Amino acid sequence: KKQEHNTANWLILITNMHRRKKIFLNERKTRYCYVKLYADKSAMQIAMKKECPGIVDYKYTLGLHHAYIRLFVTKDHKTKYIPETGTIYLCKEHCGAGVATHEIMHAILWAYKHKKNKRQYPITINTMRQEEILLRNFTFAVRQFYTWYWKTEKQKK
Repeated sequence: KKQEHNTANWLILITNMHRRKKIFLNERKTRYCYVKLYADKSAMQIAMKKECPGIVDYKYTLGLHHAYIRLFVTKDHKTKYIPETGTIYLCKEHCGAGVATHEIMHAILWAYKHKKNKRQYPITINTMRQEEILLRNFTFAVRQFYTWYWKTEKQKK
């Protein structure tokens, strides 16, 4: 029975294979995340359970930004940040402007504070220039996502 269950999960993953896109989170292209787009909510939730085990209940999750920090150690033993700041999980059935932009904004805010030895929160915007930078980065990321999304949707038809 266990093998049948594993085979069933494997078949679900194969039939609901995700598409993946690298999205830059600022106009200078110094930070990025990956967007994984799944065919349906159940396939997305299976992947989230596997890749983000810290979250207990995915029942009501329509999308997720999984933020993380990736490091590598250089030959001279210095620690450096990799500019990848997270993964966004979305599914086609809930991929409207609301959910997609909500998760992309989480990624933008995380990337904005993604610096070595800096606290992520609170995020403060002190000037109109800082606000404009965040909004331009948001527009830039959303444009990349939807350009890719609609291009791949046309190819499927």
